[in-house]
Amino acid sequence: MIKGTISLYAEVLAETGQALLRGPFVWLFLLVLPVVLSVAGALLSPLGIIGGFIYGFGSVYLIGAYLYGVGQSVSQRSALGVAIVRESMGHHVWDVMGIAFLHWMLSLALQFGTLPDVLPKLIAIVTFILFNPWPEVIHSDRAQGSMDILVRAFRFMQSNGPEWVVPHLLFFALGFGTMMVPGDVSSFVLGAGLVLHPVMIFRAVLYRKLSSGSRRARAWKSRF
Repeated sequence: MIKGTISLYAEVLAETGQALLRGPFVWLFLLVLPVVLSVAGALLSPLGIIGGFIYGFGSVYLIGAYLYGVGQSVSQRSALGVAIVRESMGHHVWDVMGIAFLHWMLSLALQFGTLPDVLPKLIAIVTFILFNPWPEVIHSDRAQGSMDILVRAFRFMQSNGPEWVVPHLLFFALGFGTMMVPGDVSSFVLGAGLVLHPVMIFRAVLYRKLSSGSRRARAWKSRF
């Protein structure tokens, strides 16, 4: 079992490198994203709550486009030109919007509740773990709405939790695991750049590998 898991991670690393080389413009898109959002935030701030809604929708729109680019970097076998940036626009908007809305509702409920201070943090950690692969569900599966996305993410963690968590513990140990907090746009923006994109590609490849086979199949394959 251990040998099969190590072999799996080796395959994922190799395919991650190939996907990164296929989609340099997706990486560039992520590098530019924080600048675009920062400028938009400065321009929209005088509009108050209306500006906040516009900024929020724009952030979701661009994050959805980026997730599409990640999915294409992994699924395509030919190089992705600059046209991938234009092609990605408009994809996954409502999926990301649904997850962001549920995250906002949960945060609002915890904020105005009378729970002990430690409980909201504990709930946030548990939900973060249980539904962690929601971005991968969006760009890899044909989910039907935000609840279906979360159900699929939860079922994936039930079946593949240990294999998914182990590399993420390494990510956290290296100090950039906070970039992957679901629904947290500010963390997404701050973590953008040379570090986050390879992590997202690694997650995408690992998700597809784990979704396509079982532990028993990987253990059997590692014998040969």
